[in-house]
Amino acid sequence: MSKSLLTTTELEAVAVQFFEDYPNHQDVYVTEDGQPFFEENRAIMHADDKGLTYKRYVRSFDEASVEPKQENTPTSDSPEYRGADPSEEKAKYEAKVKELQELELDSKNYTQLKDLVRYFGLETENMKAPTLIKALNEFKQKLSE
Repeated sequence: MSKSLLTTTELEAVAVQFFEDYPNHQDVYVTEDGQPFFEENRAIMHADDKGLTYKRYVRSFDEASVEPKQENTPTSDSPEYRGADPSEEKAKYEAKVKELQELELDSKNYTQLKDLVRYFGLETENMKAPTLIKALNEFKQKLSE
């Protein structure tokens, strides 16, 4: 017998419990039946088999004590806070921002588009090129503000 579908609040509770159980993971994919997955492809396979959908949850940094934000300082959801050496991560982040600014946002660059969306943790409806291009354009706009 299949499990009943969970409400959004219940799915969020599954994600919160996952983050408590796995403090080194920054995101989780939870299917409508409440199954959490480390990897998106596993969530897709499970959801497809059962005719479900899934949602990605990203760890909230509210519980961390982060220094107050300053102008041009990466925010709490940027790569510097993913557990690596902050100076190395800042250099990597800046290189990714430069790559984004120089990249022609076109479907012929799909692999780079997908990598940048994942690196910056941008949530998208799907992983199709037009969706990725839209998300990256919006992110570029935020960076220039």
